[in-house]
Amino acid sequence: MAGLGESCSHVASLLWAVEAGVRLRDSMTVTQKRAYWVLPPSVKDVPYSPLSGIKFKGKSSTLKEWKAFRTPSPAVDQTPSPNPSPSPSPAVSRSTSPAPVAKKIKAPTTEEVDKLYLSLSKCKSKPSVLSLISNSSAYVPKSLHPDLPPVLTTALFDSDKLNMNYFDLLRVASEIEVIVTLEQCRAAELNTRLQSGSPLWFQLRSGRITASNLKAVCHTDPAMPSLSLIMSICHPELYRFKNTATVYGCQHEKNGRDKYIGEVSNTHQDFKVSESGFFIS
Repeated sequence: MAGLGESCSHVASLLWAVEAGVRLRDSMTVTQKRAYWVLPPSVKDVPYSPLSGIKFKGKSSTLKEWKAFRTPSPAVDQTPSPNPSPSPSPAVSRSTSPAPVAKKIKAPTTEEVDKLYLSLSKCKSKPSVLSLISNSSAYVPKSLHPDLPPVLTTALFDSDKLNMNYFDLLRVASEIEVIVTLEQCRAAELNTRLQSGSPLWFQLRSGRITASNLKAVCHTDPAMPSLSLIMSICHPELYRFKNTATVYGCQHEKNGRDKYIGEVSNTHQDFKVSESGFFIS
């Protein structure tokens, strides 16, 4: 609506967009104009040069070529000698060192390979070669552990259903059954107690409606849901709310919890505070 200027604010926005578009149209890119970096005082201009005229050699190689060009080659005496020495016969072979013989190395045994992998597994860092070993438990993601609930975005995603309409998707969704045992729920809570400090925290939250987005889910249109809401549910690691207050809270959460325990434990018997992970119901 119009303000004191008696004109709608959308008009100003439109004019600003038109002006920006004209500037972009009439402006040149960096490669279309001369270099605009600060030149030394002794250099007045940097002329254009074709690619064939640019030397990409280093300073040392250029200096060697310049010295070789400036140094005159020694003159060759063309006067025949009175007693020329006979030239060596081409049939005479010169003495050469014998060619090295390749040493054959035996293939390592299974025990030797296992011993090598065992010694590598004791390193402080994870050697990348162990990621190629199928039985290396250090490289198996926790989200694929059989004792944990399935990651819904991985277990339920099907590219063939991207072009289905709303009613067909409802029919397919009604036929899907996700089973999570009590043991899997306990394992998920135990392994996600670091919360945002654990990658498993975001993996198990992906595809699930949590308490933080339940209100938005109830207010969106099921037939045409909010794209940002869908992305925040399917990719929670990319849509993390973060500001100065939350950063400060994450950094000092332990100090605040310890202070709270010290204050409340004096007035409550058997008072306990424990860390909690992701609960799946």
